[in-house]
Amino acid sequence: MAYVIMEYVEGKTLAKIMRELDNDITLDMIASVFSSVSHALEVAHKAGILHLDIKPENVIVNKEGVVKVTDFGLSTLMDASGQGETGGGTIGYMPLEQMRQQRLDVRTDEWALASLTYEMLSGKNPFKARSLDDAESAIEGAELVIPSLCWEDIDESVDDIMFDALSPDMDGRYPDIEAFAEDLMPLLGSAREGKTQLAKAVKDSESLREEPAPRPPKPYVPFIDRLGMRGSNIVMRVSAALGAAMLGVVALLNFRFDFTQASQAASSSQTIEAGANTVFGLFSTVPIAAWAILAVLVALAALWPRFAMPAGYGLFVVALFFNQAWLPAFLLLAGTGAWWWFFGRRSDMMATLVMLQPLFGSIGFAALVPVLSGALLDIRDAVLAAGMAILSAFVMASMGSGDIMNWEVVSNFIVAVNPSIAGASISGGFVESLSSAQNWVVAASWLAAAALYSLICRKGTHVFDILASVAAAACIVGGVLVVPLATGNLGLLTPLAISGSIVPALVGVVFALLDVPDRVRMAPGEW
Repeated sequence: MAYVIMEYVEGKTLAKIMRELDNDITLDMIASVFSSVSHALEVAHKAGILHLDIKPENVIVNKEGVVKVTDFGLSTLMDASGQGETGGGTIGYMPLEQMRQQRLDVRTDEWALASLTYEMLSGKNPFKARSLDDAESAIEGAELVIPSLCWEDIDESVDDIMFDALSPDMDGRYPDIEAFAEDLMPLLGSAREGKTQLAKAVKDSESLREEPAPRPPKPYVPFIDRLGMRGSNIVMRVSAALGAAMLGVVALLNFRFDFTQASQAASSSQTIEAGANTVFGLFSTVPIAAWAILAVLVALAALWPRFAMPAGYGLFVVALFFNQAWLPAFLLLAGTGAWWWFFGRRSDMMATLVMLQPLFGSIGFAALVPVLSGALLDIRDAVLAAGMAILSAFVMASMGSGDIMNWEVVSNFIVAVNPSIAGASISGGFVESLSSAQNWVVAASWLAAAALYSLICRKGTHVFDILASVAAAACIVGGVLVVPLATGNLGLLTPLAISGSIVPALVGVVFALLDVPDRVRMAPGEW
């Protein structure tokens, strides 16, 4: 594979230097440029290469005043007769034979060098034109300014040398660059002085250069985009694993087989250690089995959340049956089975959100589930997920708190050791939670929050996402306030109830600010 390795030259093009210096360019500078460019072309020609694009833009002067010839993009190799061909060039710096795509030789580069030098001497390039036809006319009928008239201290013989090198006819030019340079160089200034002056010109213009404009700030990349699909998927699976772990631990702690010893321990004056092998359920009686079941459940949640959801709730239903809590057990079994078969088995996200209810509800933030459902799911799925979370919340409230927002894990993660007592306690707690007007108003606010959040987010703009989150927040907070304000029973407004509504509401707003609702609603492959 052929390729070119180019030297990095830190400096300025001759075109830019000429624009900046204008009339301040000196014969010494011209001598330095001409000497370097002509020498570069001599080396190239001896190597059998024609440059064919000599122009001010392709000559660079570095900070030490060294002149470099660049851009051999149009160069060509000469054949045995010293000729070559090209398909391009730059108007103003290519002679007639190059424009007409005739055979070229070293005199083609000579004409381009003469054009560049004439421009430095006279301050203008008379051969520039809009088209090739106009350029041909400019070369054949040009009225050239006599170079010696532009300088007080230059010999008039410069005129003939320049006009010979700029001859439209190749045969009228010097035979090669070396002959052209041999005649012209003695009539120009000092190349060594010119090198020093060029270096100073480059450095002075560098020092006068305006301070670079501050870099524009990097565009803000929403956190959800930085997280990406892969990161979001990991977060969902970790969340599912945590939710399944909570369900599994509570269920396994309440699996008890030795009812006799458990009842004796509960009715005696001995400490809980007396029935240690039954108090902590399967973790007491068969700890290996308990940890194995829990590990399988958590792994299942991390890999396939949609299958872990019925497994986790099924385990909890079995625990309710063990404790003879028939009513909540049958309702949860029927509700979970129907919900999963018709809806949940098709969506890992829905299954994950439902499994998070026992986890969030254990610390008083059960309202997070409907808020997240509205942010992450379409309307129907959001309402269905919130509905299943409400059923779960009522059952978890039967563990002792009677409050669907907070089932108080610290106090209620182990029910009464005696199954008959536990069953009566759980069933009674379930009926009590169902009888609470506050719970039903809160449940209705959850459904409304999920529906409104998802509905307004359908607009697909950042502003509407924020409006959706605010609407959901109003529903969540309003659901907690309605009954206490309507009945005058302000005792219901406990710190836990207030924080349990405000925190989920704020989380919903943060999700909108982070553009989460927009991303999850994009078509596959767009995000």
